[in-house]
Amino acid sequence: MKFLILSIIICFSFESTIYCQSNNKSKSKTKIKTEVSKTSSSIKPTEQETKAWIKNKIENFTSVYNESSVETHIGRYGTLKYELEFQDCLMIIRKKDLLYYKNVFTNEYIKYFYNKTYEIPLKEISEIQFSNNLNYTNMTFKIRSNENLIKEKTSSDMPVANQDEMVNLSNISIPSRLLDKELPSRITKAINYLMTLCGGKITKEVF
Repeated sequence: MKFLILSIIICFSFESTIYCQSNNKSKSKTKIKTEVSKTSSSIKPTEQETKAWIKNKIENFTSVYNESSVETHIGRYGTLKYELEFQDCLMIIRKKDLLYYKNVFTNEYIKYFYNKTYEIPLKEISEIQFSNNLNYTNMTFKIRSNENLIKEKTSSDMPVANQDEMVNLSNISIPSRLLDKELPSRITKAINYLMTLCGGKITKEVF
């Protein structure tokens, strides 16, 4: 008759060390030293994950506004929204402004659209600035050496010229209420990460 002896091993951990003990009396206690594994928070996101995160944040900056001036009897309201996409190392931001202006003679509102598209080469960004302007925060992208490397397209049915031009900076307006304290630095860090992947260099502040 043959007997099958089963050995049960019980393990517990304390201060990065795993202790194991077998119910087999012929074997002594064993102590296994292990290293604490890195948390998932220390793992860098992929390029695609970073792009998706930036896209989500920028496109959530959609706002509705209502402005009027008693002195000029001008009234305006509308919506401002953004769309963002990446084409390799090119970041494309589409600003779509739908406006309703009040006709001072008829008191009726006239509908207009005013759209801008910015094609920003990630490699050439030198600085991202955030500045407050009343209820909005302007997010400005600057190109290194002030070169005109951003392609800006304007289209509108308002009495302004539809045009394409090359500029050295672009900015988008963000409702300040949609920004928390950490978001500007997080967006800057994420775009800087993509910039370095595209061969660009982060400009360090002197002070």
